[in-house]
Amino acid sequence: GTENGVGMSLTYDTAVLTFVSATLGSAGTGGTLLTNLTASGRLGLVFVLPAGSTLAAGTREIIRVSFAATANVSATTTIGLNTDSPVVREVTDVNAHAVPATFVSGTVSILLPPTLKLLAPVRASGGTLQMIFGNADNSVATSGQLAKLQLYYSTSIAQQNWVLLPGGLVLSNGSFQIVDSGATGAGLRFYKVTQSP
Repeated sequence: GTENGVGMSLTYDTAVLTFVSATLGSAGTGGTLLTNLTASGRLGLVFVLPAGSTLAAGTREIIRVSFAATANVSATTTIGLNTDSPVVREVTDVNAHAVPATFVSGTVSILLPPTLKLLAPVRASGGTLQMIFGNADNSVATSGQLAKLQLYYSTSIAQQNWVLLPGGLVLSNGSFQIVDSGATGAGLRFYKVTQSP
């Protein structure tokens, strides 16, 4: 409850993460945030409240830093708080005196959804088209993945307005199955599957 300012430097692997933004956190309202980004994966942050103001006691979010995954691969990486460059690690009170503080690095896991691949389209009895696809790494498809998928169809690949096909995706034997009962007699159809994060 005596802290008025914080300075720190984050280090990160630029082969895995790209800095996006640093903004005031929920407890940083009214404060000022300055950043200093270097090309070598170092981000300096300085946060200060107005003169005479202090943070409330307890755990507080004062700065929110956002990164994007650089590569389209799953990875685990560390965001370090173990350097004093470009900004020295320090917590200060309202008189700009240093307050004892411990800075702890964190680990970030980037878990990208598996890539999907078409396995085998099948024309079932009665003319229903069944297309089967699964994870490209041959891992078993899950109901959690299914909940994030949406199936669309169009009668033209150039058409801008794809139509959502509710219930057109089912989980079957560890793979996803597209079932389009409306395809019978409908002529040529194109399909696309989108995946939410």
